Amino acid sequence: MRNIIFTIFFTLLVSAAGGQNFIYSPSKSLVQNLNFNDITFDGIYFKNTSSSTLTLNWQLYDTTFIAGCSFEMCASGFCQLGLPVTGSFIPVAPGDSGWLKLHTTVGTLAGTNTVKYLVWVGQKNIDTLTFVINVADLTGAEQSLVNEEPFTIFPNPGNNIIHIQLPPGMQTPGTLTLRNALGELVFQKQITGMDDAFDSRELPVGLYFISIQSKERTLKSVLSIGY
Repeated sequence: MRNIIFTIFFTLLVSAAGGQNFIYSPSKSLVQNLNFNDITFDGIYFKNTSSSTLTLNWQLYDTTFIAGCSFEMCASGFCQLGLPVTGSFIPVAPGDSGWLKLHTTVGTLAGTNTVKYLVWVGQKNIDTLTFVINVADLTGAEQSLVNEEPFTIFPNPGNNIIHIQLPPGMQTPGTLTLRNALGELVFQKQITGMDDAFDSRELPVGLYFISIQSKERTLKSVLSIGY
């Protein structure tokens, strides 16, 4: 009998320790595609789903920057210059939300910025919040897409198998070409049907320009590789 009671108690203890008392929106990762000289303010929200006040801690975990970009971090309305190393969020009441946002200013160099923060309550529920900021000359890219017939890419952003669906009536075979934000060729393959796919797991995080060329036309779009 004592063993049965201990087993039930231990099971309940493990279950309580592993429970998450807040949820993220839209997710633990945020991917942004910015044009040269853009300024943006966006972030990741969390909602307190418990019945008690929630106090989250945060710590800067990892960063990758390109030249010409600057950041300010804001934790639920408390903003600081640059990217501070550690701190705590303002306590969040049951049912309310808090957020971690970045005020980002980018320059005229193409590439990808990555910022990661660890977030936790006490000594458990440690999560990694990831911000991916892709920078490219999107104005030129958008102009090159004018009057192009659309095709479907999903998921986008993605980081695994990327699926391609060609528009009705397009003749195959064709050639799929992928270039990074610097215009460098990173991937190419032949497409023989209206539905195709390729593996993006070996591609670095960033913004890519994708084109599909057949005998009668060329289709173009933009693909974001994130976490």
